[in-house]
Amino acid sequence: MADIVGIVLEFLKFNETITDLEKDIWNTAFELRRYPFLPEEAQKKIFENDFKYPDIALAVRRTPGTVCKSFSECSEEDMRNALMNQLIKLCEKEYSEL
Repeated sequence: MADIVGIVLEFLKFNETITDLEKDIWNTAFELRRYPFLPEEAQKKIFENDFKYPDIALAVRRTPGTVCKSFSECSEEDMRNALMNQLIKLCEKEYSEL
C-alpha cells in the first residue's frame, strides 16, 4: 500500500494542474512529515479529510486494527496512523481516477 503513495506523490510532482484531491494528498503528506509534529494541525487535517471525503472516512474506520478514539485519548502515534491511513485511501482514490 505504501507503494501507491509513492507512485501518486511522484506523479503529482510533475502534474501541472492540481485538483482539490491532489492538494489534500499533498497536505496530508505534509502533516505526516511535519517536524515538530503539531497535534492540533494533524487533528484539523484529519477532520478536514473526514468532512470532504466521507467515503474515505468510512473506509479508514473499517480498516482492520483501527480503533476509534476521541482526540483527547489519541497519542501522536494514533494521529500519525490516522493520517497515514487517510493518505493511503486518498492516493488509492487518485490512482483509480488516473
